[in-house]
Amino acid sequence: MNSLKRRAALEALNWIEDGMTVGLGSGSTAEIFLHGLRHKNIQGVASSKKTEVLARSLGIPLVETNDIDVAVDGTDAVDDSLTLIKGGGGSLVREKLVAYHADVYIVIGTKEKWKKTLHDETVPVEVLPFLHEGTEELLLSAGGHCTLRLDTKKNPFVSDNGNFIYDCTDIGEVIDFHEKVVRLPGVVNTGVFLNLADIVLIGEDTGVRTERRHKA
Repeated sequence: MNSLKRRAALEALNWIEDGMTVGLGSGSTAEIFLHGLRHKNIQGVASSKKTEVLARSLGIPLVETNDIDVAVDGTDAVDDSLTLIKGGGGSLVREKLVAYHADVYIVIGTKEKWKKTLHDETVPVEVLPFLHEGTEELLLSAGGHCTLRLDTKKNPFVSDNGNFIYDCTDIGEVIDFHEKVVRLPGVVNTGVFLNLADIVLIGEDTGVRTERRHKA
């Protein structure tokens, strides 16, 4: 599987030119991409604290700007409408901000990430810690089952933004769920990335599959 990740990551490097500001994603495939950036004259915008640490160790200069030429990130799942589900690593809000501000948002992954439907996938929802149990009740009223994510010490997992995450399953149609949930008080955002991905690069046994979003 690492060879498929490498194929997708190396293909994404072809989109990067010297002088660019590059959004730096999170996850194992994105980390391979970051290692390839060592040979590019670019500056980066990190989508997570973990990515920030790795980028600095590789000598990639970091800035905080919304003027991003290209962002490259991994995904937990993607369907043929190029709707993504992200947030398995807990960086979904910062990842979504980087994606939104990028002129071109490229998603890289391997063949098992490509799904016919996202209905059976787990959708992370980032919420404010304040009265989060009340927010959980609101999430449950939107449908499905939601479980507070815990860390290795069985304490609530804390995102880079200091928030909690509920992992929601059996939610039915993911876009409907997102549109209902994102309006709830206490919810920061969800791991559903809608109309953001411009290009998806999928590492397969025979090469890299390229899918593009058809813009209206």
